[in-house]
Amino acid sequence: RTQAGELLDRLVTLAKDVDDEHFSGNARECETRCVELHDCGEGAGLDDPTHFDSGSVVTLDVCLREADAGGRFQTLEEDGSTLEHVFERGDALIFP
Repeated sequence: RTQAGELLDRLVTLAKDVDDEHFSGNARECETRCVELHDCGEGAGLDDPTHFDSGSVVTLDVCLREADAGGRFQTLEEDGSTLEHVFERGDALIFP
């Protein structure tokens, strides 16, 4: 197996464990559907506060390197406010 495959297996296990403990537990029987690499450089971003990953049971974001500038990770909360999360190299954020 490649290092990338082993890392993916570890991340999928982490996401499923977090889902079991904190969310619906429905991820246990799911397979990886999508893996994306996003540029977090200056000017990059997903500037849509209503964006969501349609069809996903759980989403896992991993910060692979520090952002050149900006680099904020924000989520829209149930009350309509925006919450900024600390997201540094090596961090993983998992959410339903």
